Amino acid sequence: MPATASSPTSTASVSALQSLVSTSPSAVSVKQSSWAPTAKVCAGILAASVTSLLLPFWTPLTGHDLSPSQAAAFTTVITFVIQYFVPERK
Repeated sequence: MPATASSPTSTASVSALQSLVSTSPSAVSVKQSSWAPTAKVCAGILAASVTSLLLPFWTPLTGHDLSPSQAAAFTTVITFVIQYFVPERK
């Protein structure tokens, strides 16, 4: 039998979930002044975009074809390296 909104089972379940959410570590308020991305995120987006735009020129320059999985891996590595060197601003 499904619980209705007025049954004690659903009320207890809702209050139990509310207490769980309010005491969970992730419910701690975060002081975030803006939803704008950080410098690391912006650098990563820019690096991935530039790398993706330059990949079509890879074959004429090197003489080697890249499969889509190799291109994705190359983009990921370049993005990681560039993001690693961008300082975190706090």
